[in-house]
Amino acid sequence: MSYSNSFNIGADNLVLGSATGIVNISSLGGEDILINGVSPGGGGGGVPAVGDIDFIGNLNCNDTAGGGTKGIITAEKKINSGLGGIQSVGDIKTLAGGDLKSGREVYFNGQDIYKTYEGIVPQPANKTYKEYRKLVATDDNSVFTGTNKFRNNAVSIQALNTDVPAIFVDKITLNTDGNINCNEINNNTLLKSNSIICENGPTESQKVMARQYHFRPNSLETTGWVFSQKAPEAGAPPADNYLMLQNTQATGSLNLVKSTFDPNNPTPFDIILDPQNGQVKTTTSFDAPQVNFRKNATDSWSISQPAAGDPAEGTLIARSPNTLGSFNIFDSASSPWAQFGSTGTTLPKPTTINNTLNVNGNTTLGSTNSLLFGAYSFRPQQYTYTKTITIRDTPDTSGYTNMVFNCLGAANLPTAGGKNVWTNVNTGATGISLYNNALEGFYKCSIKQTGDSSVNPNPNFKGTEIIFDYILAASIQDTPDLTPPISYGYNKFPADRANQPGPGQTETTVATILIDHNNTLSSQSQPVFLNFSDPPAVGETMPILVTLTKLDF
Repeated sequence: MSYSNSFNIGADNLVLGSATGIVNISSLGGEDILINGVSPGGGGGGVPAVGDIDFIGNLNCNDTAGGGTKGIITAEKKINSGLGGIQSVGDIKTLAGGDLKSGREVYFNGQDIYKTYEGIVPQPANKTYKEYRKLVATDDNSVFTGTNKFRNNAVSIQALNTDVPAIFVDKITLNTDGNINCNEINNNTLLKSNSIICENGPTESQKVMARQYHFRPNSLETTGWVFSQKAPEAGAPPADNYLMLQNTQATGSLNLVKSTFDPNNPTPFDIILDPQNGQVKTTTSFDAPQVNFRKNATDSWSISQPAAGDPAEGTLIARSPNTLGSFNIFDSASSPWAQFGSTGTTLPKPTTINNTLNVNGNTTLGSTNSLLFGAYSFRPQQYTYTKTITIRDTPDTSGYTNMVFNCLGAANLPTAGGKNVWTNVNTGATGISLYNNALEGFYKCSIKQTGDSSVNPNPNFKGTEIIFDYILAASIQDTPDLTPPISYGYNKFPADRANQPGPGQTETTVATILIDHNNTLSSQSQPVFLNFSDPPAVGETMPILVTLTKLDF
């Protein structure tokens, strides 16, 4: 059947074919067949992409008849796919200026996404997109260089060997300030950092917690200081309650320095703590309200000064822990300079006081020590003994009943005032003899009545006290006897009495001392008699205490 050059089919659909073979539309001379005025390709090849072409089935493009290698679909605008999608055995490429976009997910069965360098001569090797964009993978040991910012809690660090997500409560937050804000970091090995700053808000609750702090973190540096506290443990030694700063080498010290310290000229340090020798050293002063000399203030000496405002604020107090302690000062040879104890103060070395010495209590010098007033040495030595004498007006040279003492008397007559009767008050020694050339010298002698005289019920003598100067010298002649001037006082003493010694006369008893050099007790005997003139009663006695005090004149 033949048709004219212009043929109109008044229908919306044109159906060709017998339903059993391929439908072929061709021109007699091989010219192009135009669709809407556009040729899809000579000889019937291709379908022009001007306007829309709808397919119910697949669109297969072959290079050769019979189904050879798949061809190329070229679209100047777009290709829309239904639910079946677009499939290609070859590459799907977008030319320059074109993008490959997906309204949903992009799935692929390959191993990676690559950046290619087609058209570049020489062509570099393709790079994975991770390499090209310098991305981080989960199994990489990544090193970050340059400035890397992690904002808005975008990074969480999970130290769990599981895929179950952990719940993080600000364990580590990397924020826009470049800080690390952290509630807690649990680390089993090492955490290394140039600086760690605990500062998160106005409170002071930030903490750095560790069992030990090593100040030389390099494992090759085996010496250095360690700051530590042992874990609490039931029945553990007391060290678990101690905060310890320990030096791990035999030398070295903890040095505190001021802001002007020069590390190139490290001496002198301002404060030095030397644990090896147990010393604290400072170049200026050491300020403390109290210094205890043992670890426990309840059993140690302490030195303290009360706080300002205290009534004793200007007082430096050295306090003993008990009544048995003493404060001792020694010289370099461990010889004592001064000993201050609860029972007294001892100054074994010569002591110079350049101002007034005020003593509210007793001052005790040793029995062999002297008070030195410049070159003048003053060391009193005192001797005492007690006896009872008869009150009479003349010396008793036979029974020696009114002899008060005899320093040079015979040793076998102690009851008559012999020599071995004295007690040295300085030393407490008893049975002392003054018959000794070394004891010759100047004495003050006092005689004190220690009880009422023997006349009862009205004794004639009460509280009689006599004092005079006595010189102990071993004489070699019998004369002259001595009657030294005396002073005396009394509570009761015989006064003027009428008709004594005769009618119309009065008499008063007077006390006198006689030192007799004419005696047979020994070759140098010097009995000292106490006489009372005109005593009111014959045979009346009184007990006395005799004291001889040797003075340095």
